[in-house]
Amino acid sequence: MKNGFIKVLILIILLGIIMLISGFLLFTKKDGLKEENAYQINTKNLKDISTSEGIASVINSNFNVYGCMDLFFSYFIDKKVTVDDLDKDVIDGTILNLINIHGVEIKEGKTFTQKAVKKQVDSFYGKDYKYQYSDFEKTCPKISYDNKSKKYTVQKKDCELTCNPRSVRKLVQAKENDSIVELYYRILFVGSKKQQYQYYTDYQKKNKIDVTFDAQKYNYGNMEDGISDEVINKGSLYKVTFVKEKENLIFLMSEPVGE
Repeated sequence: MKNGFIKVLILIILLGIIMLISGFLLFTKKDGLKEENAYQINTKNLKDISTSEGIASVINSNFNVYGCMDLFFSYFIDKKVTVDDLDKDVIDGTILNLINIHGVEIKEGKTFTQKAVKKQVDSFYGKDYKYQYSDFEKTCPKISYDNKSKKYTVQKKDCELTCNPRSVRKLVQAKENDSIVELYYRILFVGSKKQQYQYYTDYQKKNKIDVTFDAQKYNYGNMEDGISDEVINKGSLYKVTFVKEKENLIFLMSEPVGE
């Protein structure tokens, strides 16, 4: 009889655990709420916003890499990308762009602190992200890190000839609600260095497209300005989601959008 009581008690406990788990899953999925990388986001009631001003414009400036921008396109592949999928080199380039935006001159001999790096890491990738403080080995220019002084030093710029060619992006739509901001980009993917300025509309580089740059509008930093909307709109569509966290906008994920 005692064994029977124990079995019944164990069964009740197991049923209770199952009900708790089911209730949690139901809570996180109802009313457009879902869990993504420890962030609970609301995907309902999204409204179109301007791409050229306001919050979308700010994020678009922050969401970049400094120097060799080819690293940036690691955010745009054939599947969903979160911060855990990114190489440190890509994250370094993104952080260096933010440091530069916030007033640090990226010039040989200039220094900045580990604290300055942490501030930008926290503001863009979230305070829970475990960033590795070390040299920026693939940014342009490279940045050395001294673990003793906790300082970074900008090295001599020697990479001018290693940055071409690169893919092209253009922000084409933005949406926002109280929880998140979504940016939609069209991407044209560049071919290999042996196929300079041969472009493709897909990540697998199967669909070639003829791209002609307007010489009056073209510059390396904003190559998309030299391409007509008709052409760039044939590129692959990606959605990049940022979470609103107090005064910060945290990168959550980038993913291809099926059309």
